[in-house]
Amino acid sequence: AKCFGNQSIVGAFDVKRNIFGKYRIYNYINKRLINKSVVEYARSLEDNGAGEIFINNVDNDGVMNGFNLELINQVVNNVNIPVIAIGGAGSYSDFSYVFNNSDISALAAGSLFVYTGKYKAVLINYPTSLEIENLIK
Repeated sequence: AKCFGNQSIVGAFDVKRNIFGKYRIYNYINKRLINKSVVEYARSLEDNGAGEIFINNVDNDGVMNGFNLELINQVVNNVNIPVIAIGGAGSYSDFSYVFNNSDISALAAGSLFVYTGKYKAVLINYPTSLEIENLIK
């Protein structure tokens, strides 16, 4: 942060609930929860120079049942830097709901933009040759 500026540093972390239902930092490499609260961890990132925080809700990732507003608000309400969240988007209305009920700075999604239809088929869309020609002109 001292070298590049706080705005260039994004602190990212994964979150899962423990067996008691509390949110904890999830170490994806070791497949273990770290016994540190999400708020405590987010504040330590901010204190150490992060200019933004990116939260991945592992429990919601890919399930397309909506974002976890409770988790989002826990972090947003306890730090003074922008927060970005991912994990759970199933429809465009999920974005509106979170933006209208929190001070989140940005939301991200993956599955919503990849899987489509009743059977959640993978949507692969290639441009036609006419579209490519129009882009080149």
